[in-house]
Amino acid sequence: MISKIGTLTLALAFIFIIYSFISSVIGNFFKKEKFLISSKRALILSFIFIVLASIYLIFALIIGDYSIYYVALQVTNSTPIIYRIAGFWAGMDGSMLFWNLIYSVYVMLFLNSNFKKYKEIYNFSIFSMVTVYLFFISVSFLFSNPFRESPQIFNDGRGLNPLLFTWWMHVHPLSLYLGYTGIAIPFSIIIGALISKNFNKEIFKELKKWIILLWIFLTLGIYFGGRWAYLELGWGGYWAWDPVENASFIPWLTLTALIHSIILSENFGMFKVWNVFLTILTFIFVLMGTYITRSGALISVHSFAQSELGGIFFGFILIILVFSFVLFLKNYNYLKSEKVIDNLLSREGFYLLNNWILVIIAFIVAFGTLFPFISNAILKEQIVVGSTFFEKSTYIPFTIMLFLMSFAPYIPYNKIPRNYLKKFVIPLALSFIITLILLLVFKTFDFIVFIAFFSILLIISNFIFFELKTLRPGMIVHIGIAILSIGIIANGLFKQRKEIILKKNESFQFLNYKITFEDVKNGFENDYSYNKVKLKIEHNGKVIESEPELRFYHKWNMKTPEADIITTIKGDIYIAIGEVDEENNRLYLVLFFEPFIQVVWIGPIIMVIGGLILAFKLLKLDIFNRSIRYIESR
Repeated sequence: MISKIGTLTLALAFIFIIYSFISSVIGNFFKKEKFLISSKRALILSFIFIVLASIYLIFALIIGDYSIYYVALQVTNSTPIIYRIAGFWAGMDGSMLFWNLIYSVYVMLFLNSNFKKYKEIYNFSIFSMVTVYLFFISVSFLFSNPFRESPQIFNDGRGLNPLLFTWWMHVHPLSLYLGYTGIAIPFSIIIGALISKNFNKEIFKELKKWIILLWIFLTLGIYFGGRWAYLELGWGGYWAWDPVENASFIPWLTLTALIHSIILSENFGMFKVWNVFLTILTFIFVLMGTYITRSGALISVHSFAQSELGGIFFGFILIILVFSFVLFLKNYNYLKSEKVIDNLLSREGFYLLNNWILVIIAFIVAFGTLFPFISNAILKEQIVVGSTFFEKSTYIPFTIMLFLMSFAPYIPYNKIPRNYLKKFVIPLALSFIITLILLLVFKTFDFIVFIAFFSILLIISNFIFFELKTLRPGMIVHIGIAILSIGIIANGLFKQRKEIILKKNESFQFLNYKITFEDVKNGFENDYSYNKVKLKIEHNGKVIESEPELRFYHKWNMKTPEADIITTIKGDIYIAIGEVDEENNRLYLVLFFEPFIQVVWIGPIIMVIGGLILAFKLLKLDIFNRSIRYIESR
């Protein structure tokens, strides 16, 4: 019954989007106001039915209605209710409906935004939104319907992938989708502006609000994903340059560049070409990321929802790419800035250089991620580039970016006056001396490491000397990036790994810790069997008990380590089981020392705080301006 009702609601949402699209085309291109109104009403109805379809699917997951094949794949009789709800976005079919749900919410917010006073841009923007909406709801209804009936009667389901049984499953996909999906809104605004040939400052003000909000969600999504990988995958890392990780990181880079260029467009009418290009590029990268994560074309340890939709997504990417860039080139003359950069040694010059670097990094990561496709096309063999390629190719650009960040916010526009750099003498000297001392203490003499640490400390020094009184939100974000960079570099330099085979009651030394293998406990839970290892860890006269697990999920025929993490001031002692040989009472252990890992976790939180402060200020300003306009109208 739920299957039929769910399919019906999804079908109605699909029909109303088709009607909305046709009405939008007639209304915009044939100047029929009635059709524009009708298109918006159809959008609202489609939103209602998408919400209803989502409610039906969640209800089916909660009650375990195995007559729906998607439900049978995502839950079992013993699945806790909170993970039954998470099953909504865990698989391909559900995640596509989830995508449509979030996107429809964003569209409703835009419909009721203050931007409707720019009538022509507003209407063409809606046309673009409806076009994107039509594609995704078509995929959801025609190719990836989550309400398809089961091919047989099931008494129990398969359940979620074991790696999804974590608290991060509830926040990582949600925040990532909120960031990812919403990028279609600024893209549509830009398309609306291109079609109407109107690029006033208000467009960039509207874009700024959306982009900051989406940047916050995307940053949180990447952060939560890193925490998830660190805890659940058992390899003692938070970032592996995996295709799915890169799929979220690439648009984050271009979105970060876009924030900086929009500030100059809003204030000085500069970088219009750059803004349009970056907005289109970011959306293309989002579609590319969706293709990577949903096509199954690239192997990823983080991919849990694969399908055969790769060709459809690839076709849509090509259409969007050709259409948007043709429109971009046709309007190139309309996008010329009112002001140009006279000198690269200025704030706007540094912003531009920083943006170039961010885009270069984005293309490097995209190239490395897509290299298996490229090698297969040329050599008829898929060659996967490892993390070494990404680290070595992006290290120098990131270092240059950090150096530019240390100065850009504190230098004037147009041109740096003579003797202006004198104000930086003390921060420069302090940063240089502290960097030199740190590298001597840690016996690290790499030139790039020196420049990176010097730049990071200069960001912090300049913040202390010039920013503490004002505390601009953007500078708080920069401090977060600096702290994150310290954590990443220090963690990479001083991380240690040890693999060892132990017999029962045997001990070994790891750093200043004596670790003894005491016992193995076997047991069964609802969906898995486990080996729980008891370790005694002695350090400075104190005894710590550690109990890492190795689980075997029978339905999935899959082993997963449940690492035990001992947090210290210096960093984490990360202990994971590789294998348990019960016949010979032997244990294969993998241990990591993760220095400065807490610094890695703190950095993004500070970045998000800065973003939230800025978003709150913009919201307050928007509410204030609306109130003023309302009073004036009265």
